[in-house]
Amino acid sequence: MSRKGNPLKIAAGGTVALIVGMLLFILVLAPVNATNTSDLAKVKTYVAAYISGQFGAGGTEGEDGFVISAATLDTRINSNGDGTILGEGDDAATAPVLNDNLGTQTTWIPGTATRCQWNAGTGLTGASANCFDSGKVTEVKARVDAHAAAGFSTDIVDYCVSGHTEASTTGGWGYLAQAPNALGTGITPKVYALKWGRQG
Repeated sequence: MSRKGNPLKIAAGGTVALIVGMLLFILVLAPVNATNTSDLAKVKTYVAAYISGQFGAGGTEGEDGFVISAATLDTRINSNGDGTILGEGDDAATAPVLNDNLGTQTTWIPGTATRCQWNAGTGLTGASANCFDSGKVTEVKARVDAHAAAGFSTDIVDYCVSGHTEASTTGGWGYLAQAPNALGTGITPKVYALKWGRQG
C-alpha cells in the first residue's frame, strides 16, 4: 500500500518518534539510578545487541529487521488466508505477541495480546499502564513466556495507528529485551514495529 503525504514530514515524524523513544528509555532507567559508568555501559551493550541482533541491510530505507509489513503480519496471524485472525486452520506457531501502544483507542487488531499507552498511563481502554511501567513489562514477558511454552513465536510486534508512536515502544522494548530475562525467561524476543501501523 502506498503511503501518501509529504516525505519530509513523514521522515521528520519518524525521527522525532525515535528520539522520544530513546528519551523514554532513559526515563525508565531513572528509577534505578542508571547514571554511573557501569550502568550506562550496560545500556550501550543492550542497544548494540538489539541493533546487531535484528538489523538487516536489505529492505526499504535499511529498516529491514526492525519493521514488519502488514502483508507479512497477515501471513503470520491468518496463515490459511480465510480472513479470520488466528481461527480454525491457522498456524498459530508463527503468531507473534501483538501489542497495541495506543491504549486510549477503542479499536485494535484482532489477536492483540497486550495494550498499553506509549506516553501515559491514564484514560486507557482495556489496558492499565504506560508501556514502560513494570506491571506492563511483566505482562508482556508473561505473554512471551506463554508463547514459548506453547511452541509459538516469541517475536513481539508493536503497533499504533500510523507507525509513529509505536517507534518509542518498539525501540525501548527492543533494548529492554536484551537484558537477561526482562521480556522473556531465558528468551531474547525480537521486537518489531508494524510498518505504518494499522494504516499499513
